[in-house]
Order: sequence, then structure tokens, then C-alpha cells
Amino acid sequence: MLKIKNVISGYKNFKIYIEHLEVNENEKIAILGPNGSGKTTLFKTLLKLINYEGSIKLFSKELKTIPQEELIKNCSFLLQVEYQPEIRVKTYLELSGIKLNVDLMEIEKLLNKKMNEISLGEVQRVRLTRIINSNTKLAVLDEPISHLDPYFQIKILEYIKNSNRAFLLTIHDIHLAIKYFKNFILMKDGKIYSNCLNEKLFEDVFRINFKIFV
Repeated sequence: MLKIKNVISGYKNFKIYIEHLEVNENEKIAILGPNGSGKTTLFKTLLKLINYEGSIKLFSKELKTIPQEELIKNCSFLLQVEYQPEIRVKTYLELSGIKLNVDLMEIEKLLNKKMNEISLGEVQRVRLTRIINSNTKLAVLDEPISHLDPYFQIKILEYIKNSNRAFLLTIHDIHLAIKYFKNFILMKDGKIYSNCLNEKLFEDVFRINFKIFV
């Protein structure tokens, strides 16, 4: 579904280099890494917000050749945002072309509220509702459980685990990552450091003892 090979991307003072990364049908991959390791830069590259060198193929098409409208119809994205529009929740969903067929995140009571009037956790639930109700086979999520209380963290992770869609996501909660995922990517300094997770690799990447967390 997604195949990345020898990709260089980023900014003038920070570059990422992804030698090889693949996401297959129905696969769930959790990306772990310290702040500034390049996770969000990678996701912005996949959304075509940043230019890149190398090859990124999405459903066998080179990403550069895919129009933005076609891209977001075939792949769902959740990136971190710094502001919320002054529109009602139901309008936000309508503008995204989403009908509330599945209300897993329990947002029905929020539909008539404005996005900039609800809490960050509620905003995250609305944005996740957009992902859940999309028809894409691949979802790329940057910290999907951020701002959520434990109840909704578990709800969205259970959904991801049992979904027949493919997910590539970042997560900072090590306990939940180990509980819900089998496939990992560790990023460090703009590169993929490892495709597995163990105590030594964790300590190499995060510079702290693994047993403090687990």
C-alpha cells in the first residue's frame, strides 16, 4: 500500500532520510521516537506538504504524480494542529465529506458546538471521528491518542487493532504501544534506527532505562 525508498525530505536545518519503509494491507505500525526525530516531518512529506527526493509509492503510484484531492480520498491523515476553525463541529465534518455513521468517539452532543469552543480532547475526538468514518484503506496518524482521556485512548486503540484498514501512526505512550502493536519503527535523528523494539534499542533511542516505563 505504501512503499518508501531512499527518501530525503525536510527543511534547511533538518533533513530526514528514510532508506526503506513499507506498509502492507491491514498492517498496523507504530512509530516511536524522541521529540524532533523526524516523525512529523515524515508524515508531512506523505501529505505532500514538504517536497522530497527519492521514491514514495502509494497504491503503486508515485506520490508526486497523485493530485492532492486524489491523495486524501485514498489515504486519511491526522496531523497535529495549532488552531481550530470557528465553525461548528457538524460543519467541519460536512466540509470533510463525512457522515456520522459511526460515533465511536461519542461526539453527537458536540455537533452544534464550534470547534474553537471545545476542549483539545474533544477536538481530537472530532478529528478521529473523521478518520473512522472515512473509506480509505490506509490511515496515517500523528499522535492519535494525544489529549484523550484513558477511556477514549482505549476506544481508538481497540478500533485500530481490530480494523481491516492499515495504520501508520506515532505514539509516545510506551505501555499502550506494547499492548496494542506488534510492528514498530524506532526513529532517531531523522532516520529509521530499527524495525523492532527491545530494551537495548529503546535505551539507545530514548536515552533512558526501559524498565522505568515497563
